[in-house]
Amino acid sequence: PDEVGSLIFPVVQHTSIKGQWTRPANINGILQGYVLTHMVKNQTETQVVLNLGPDILEYEIGNLTPETVYTIEVMARSRVGPGPARSADIKSGVPPEPPNAPTNVGVSNILSRSAVIQFEPGYDGKTSITKWIIEAQIRSAVASVNPETPWKNVFNTSAPDAKSFVVHNLRPYTYYRLRIIAQNVAGISAPSDPTRAFQTTQDRPESAPKNVTVRAVNETAIRVSWMPLPSSEWNGAPEGYRIEYKAKNAQTFSMIDINDINMNSYTIVGLEEYTEYQGRMQARNEIDLGPYSDPLAKDKTWESVPSAGPQNVNATAVNSVSIRVVWGDVPMRSQNGLILGYKVQYSSQEEGLSPEMVTVEGNMTKQCVLTGLRKYVMYKIQVLAYTRIGDGVLSNPPKSTRTDEDVPGKPTIIYFPDVTFSTAKVVWAPPLEPNGIITGYRLIYQKKEGGPSQTNYTTAGVNEFTVYQLEREKTYMFTLTAKTRLGWGDSETVEVRTIKDRKKPDAPSTVQVSNSQIKAREVTISWQPGFDWYGPIRNFTIQYQKEGQTWVTVPGLVPHTNTSHTIGG
Repeated sequence: PDEVGSLIFPVVQHTSIKGQWTRPANINGILQGYVLTHMVKNQTETQVVLNLGPDILEYEIGNLTPETVYTIEVMARSRVGPGPARSADIKSGVPPEPPNAPTNVGVSNILSRSAVIQFEPGYDGKTSITKWIIEAQIRSAVASVNPETPWKNVFNTSAPDAKSFVVHNLRPYTYYRLRIIAQNVAGISAPSDPTRAFQTTQDRPESAPKNVTVRAVNETAIRVSWMPLPSSEWNGAPEGYRIEYKAKNAQTFSMIDINDINMNSYTIVGLEEYTEYQGRMQARNEIDLGPYSDPLAKDKTWESVPSAGPQNVNATAVNSVSIRVVWGDVPMRSQNGLILGYKVQYSSQEEGLSPEMVTVEGNMTKQCVLTGLRKYVMYKIQVLAYTRIGDGVLSNPPKSTRTDEDVPGKPTIIYFPDVTFSTAKVVWAPPLEPNGIITGYRLIYQKKEGGPSQTNYTTAGVNEFTVYQLEREKTYMFTLTAKTRLGWGDSETVEVRTIKDRKKPDAPSTVQVSNSQIKAREVTISWQPGFDWYGPIRNFTIQYQKEGQTWVTVPGLVPHTNTSHTIGG
């Protein structure tokens, strides 16, 4: 149990003393009774111990020696044992009186939470002092304490013979005036004169800012909010706050010092996207930092687009029109959200092919096959990941892969610049789609009406051939084929007639355009070929003109078999 609530001696006679006490404030169990001891002061061999019941709150001690000082103690007792004793020294035959106030009160050894008080004890009232009561006038912000400030009890101690002791439980960086009151079994003294006003020294802040929260404000910023520290908890000259923050998986915290004690929020920028951040705070005064806020406040920055492409992109040709692309994960710190899928971009600078995209949904599939590609073409391939916010960054550097070789397309622009009755010189251009490296050409010719054919070969780079010993005014069919290492490709067949002094063909008929063939961004025209003057038409060239401007040639040649064409743009 705690010590008994009070101990007084209302009756003091020559050979007996009557003591009275009250129950402890906290019994901390079941009260079993009281232990009362008495002895001649400082003579332990004279000690007498009495065990009293729990309902006994007074007892008369008899058979005492007159004019003798006795030490009397009372302790409450539970099943665990007796509690602390409350004691007093009483002189038999001399009734105690209230003590006088101490004098010459001074203060020294001032620290942040304690100070030493010195004094001269006053008259003790013919009994021992059971308690010294310390009262204070307190001000937190001014150097002089107003004499009208109320006094309050700040410290008590039991030290009957003391002339100084340490006063604990003071507040740091606070102005005080102290006074002391003596108490014995007969009552209390008047208060002493107060000490001079003094200020306790500074200490670290008492506590951390309250209600610290972390909230994301966008993909790369969080706002830290808190309640400013009350002035009573700074414990010194306030300077501001310190915020410490880190990503959840980081080992160390970054620090930001706030120099405004009235601020209650701060936004931290330049953070990683879609990352959980943890934050804590300390108050900071002139000498030190206070304790950390607890628990860690945390939130995750918003989702964003991935800031890097997938790693380990690799591309391999499957055949002449397909490429398989495989890739790894986007680095964790660059994902910036939940990856919903990937997009594969491919293009060819050498062929002037604009970038195209293939979407691969889901974040578990990390490969695809690009199909319908041009043969034997170098493609630049990059991969990006996307979140619900949008597309991320393409992988870099691009992966370059060429589709496999194949047989070539048809030779183009075949014409006969020199024709006589018995000879014909044929000239051509390589196929628009060589599909590999052209290794040579094959030329087969024969009369249109039938008969044996003749075959000739040229090597790559030789794009003309002269045929001799032809028959006069006959039409011949020339079939031209290109070759790669994989074989002969598609053939192109043209006619020529062995005549001299050939004329240019007549112009085609006037271009026809119906209303149904006119659209917002294109128009379809049609025509009829003019007379060819016995020289077969090879192709048509189309030009168009905007009103008031010059004529523009449409890229590419239109085959001689066509009599209509759509112009776009």
